[in-house]
Amino acid sequence: MKPNFVKSITLLFCIFSFCIESFSQSITGKITSKSGEGLRGTNIKILNSNLGTVSDTDGKYQFKKVPSGNLILEISAVGFSTKTQKFTTKSTENQELNVTLSESNEQLEEVVVSAEKVEQNAQKLPLAISSISSKQVAEYRLWNIKDLTTIVPNMYTASAGDDKNFTSIRGIASASYDQPVATYVDGVNQFRLDAYVPQLIDIERIEVLRGPQGTLYGRNSMGGVINIITKQPTNKTSGFGEVNFGSFGTQRYSAGVRTPLIKDHLFVGASVIFDARDGFYTNIFDNSKFDVHSSFTGNYFLKYVASPKFSAVLNLKQYNRKNKGSFTLAPYAVALVDSVKFKVNYNAVAQDNDNTLNGSAVLNYFGNKVNITSITAYQTNDRFYDGPIDADVQLPYKSQSLDVNAVEVKNDANQNTVSFWTQEVRLNSSPNSESNLKWTLGGFYFTQNDPASQNLIIGKDGSKFGQPNNAKSLTNALADNNGIAFFGQATYSFDSSIDLTLGLRYDSENQKLTVGSKFQQGTFTATTRSDTTASTSFSAFSPKINLTYKVAENQVAYVSYSRGYRAGGFSQIGFDPSDAPLVAFAPEYSNNIEFGWKGIYFDNRLRANFAAFNIQVTDAQTPTLIPELGFRTATRNAGNFSSTGFETEISATIAKGLQIDWNFGMTSTVFSKLVLPQTAFVAGKQTKVEKDFTGNKQILTPSFTSMMSVQYSHSVTNAIQFIARGEWRLLGKQYFDLANRYSQDDYALFNIRTGFSTKNYDLMFWGRNLSNTTYIAYAYSFGSATLGNPRTVGVSLSARF
Repeated sequence: MKPNFVKSITLLFCIFSFCIESFSQSITGKITSKSGEGLRGTNIKILNSNLGTVSDTDGKYQFKKVPSGNLILEISAVGFSTKTQKFTTKSTENQELNVTLSESNEQLEEVVVSAEKVEQNAQKLPLAISSISSKQVAEYRLWNIKDLTTIVPNMYTASAGDDKNFTSIRGIASASYDQPVATYVDGVNQFRLDAYVPQLIDIERIEVLRGPQGTLYGRNSMGGVINIITKQPTNKTSGFGEVNFGSFGTQRYSAGVRTPLIKDHLFVGASVIFDARDGFYTNIFDNSKFDVHSSFTGNYFLKYVASPKFSAVLNLKQYNRKNKGSFTLAPYAVALVDSVKFKVNYNAVAQDNDNTLNGSAVLNYFGNKVNITSITAYQTNDRFYDGPIDADVQLPYKSQSLDVNAVEVKNDANQNTVSFWTQEVRLNSSPNSESNLKWTLGGFYFTQNDPASQNLIIGKDGSKFGQPNNAKSLTNALADNNGIAFFGQATYSFDSSIDLTLGLRYDSENQKLTVGSKFQQGTFTATTRSDTTASTSFSAFSPKINLTYKVAENQVAYVSYSRGYRAGGFSQIGFDPSDAPLVAFAPEYSNNIEFGWKGIYFDNRLRANFAAFNIQVTDAQTPTLIPELGFRTATRNAGNFSSTGFETEISATIAKGLQIDWNFGMTSTVFSKLVLPQTAFVAGKQTKVEKDFTGNKQILTPSFTSMMSVQYSHSVTNAIQFIARGEWRLLGKQYFDLANRYSQDDYALFNIRTGFSTKNYDLMFWGRNLSNTTYIAYAYSFGSATLGNPRTVGVSLSARF
């Protein structure tokens, strides 16, 4: 990102901070329970503003200066259901607003999201969105993004072994580090899996938008968006601490604090997690524990509120992971055999070190007519192994102890340190405005510096498989990319019941990739591929149209069309060694039609949402990891497919203290055109044959997902609640390779969480996969698979203030 551009943005917002109009009106009121008791410590926030406060010992609160117009207040208190309240203020009047909250075991929470770049009630949005509150994060025991599988219908997430999650939504999936499902944390795009933070820490809410979101979120949001918002500091000092112990040596310690330094103006917050686990696997080569994991995650805030109209937030996130034994792979043919389950046969084991740092600056200006937001972010990651790791995973199980191939990844000269700059500037019409037209305009810019260096080591047994003994193949690559985008979306309300939304985004991207390789054996060194550079560029328009009909106050129907886009690029290698390097592949596009219905019934005791969709994808990009070519990835456009399905989400408070949630999704993905190279290695020589796989299914897409949870809470005393929760998660058959050779049939997982809760403390016992179901969580196209986690049980103790 150009420094002058950042300086200009900073100067612009400094000018705004000195041009603030004062507000004269105030809002006062009282927050009470149904019994009339004033609720102390209730958080009251005016959405889309810097304004927030906390009720006093009698439940009273006051906003001294508020803008005029249509406001939405969000009111939340421990033990009570969060509620939103519309309120209209006038320019010179002081007004009163009293609010009564229902206990959380009597009524569903109202959900606020920022999915369309402004804060609003999720049920009013004409799109398929799943929102998970901080309370639900604890109830589901969500520690990692991949735990969202089945909680969000038609969503599947799996890791190949290195904590980089491949995510599929509605059949839009890829095994590439450029994922088709975008992840945002506190407004910052986690640009690639290289700089990705999978741990969930101090979460305010998680929003998952299903279906393409290209207009507002950009090029790699074809399948949807995972939008994660962490808790920010306020005028109220608050904090938490939690310890977890479980089977397989599971330990997880988390703590955080948020506090004002200068009331109403300067705030700080910090939260950290340390977790560790012995491996689920045993390495039979030396009878040692395998996949021994530990990590440290940190999230640090500094927030400055200059006035009700201007704020700045500096945020730093870090993720440091160590794993001795990443990639727990066994041949697919034997992975589920009892004598081999959770066992690998590796003769070279090294520690995988992965260090990520993400920094951002978010500037907000809230005007009478226009709100302006600037998000500047820098992300960097370095990753290396402290020695070679066994790469014989494509060999038969009994042969994997031979010294044939190993992979070496070093970072001595930052040759594996990637970095990304991103800048977004966005203008929104004020949500407080009484105008029938609401709009968003913005621009986005990024730069990407992505070096990669990897060595394939051929050991003393290489000749048994047609390779030279005791040699190295060294590959270096450098990607230097940049891009810019402009986007706009507008919604016009024709009357109280019909809204029309139009959106359009233009993306332009430039890519440059340089690759080279060498061969070493003893003192002999030869250049097998001199440094070769290629450049290309891509651009695309992503339109959207949505028609919404407000059937009733709490019922909405909508129909929409949108176009998805994934940028093209270069493949370092082709599927055939005789191919020229830097094989280009084209962008991937989708056309999407969706119909949905959203409703709230019985005084917010029942929420039922439904969506149906059809997606047509052209030029589907298919990355394939080829172990025989140094575990490098070959990518090509393999064909076209369609994805059709539906989703339903139902939440109901059946009786006081009894809540049931059921999410169900069904997806059918079929390739109408699919041509793939089939490779064979004979005496070290590769042959290539093109084969037609038309009619096959998409990868990483269960035919259905289902999650049902039942939670019962009962007051033991006025201060203590007993909580019992059970979950049944069911996934349909899925394939892991486009040739459909490797699959996993339907399977079910049972989870529980039960214990005691007070206002400040929780003691909970939890169990995951209690039936100890064995299943394949991920498999590579070359025939190696890793299993899902076995049964784990544990206990957690948490405190909050």
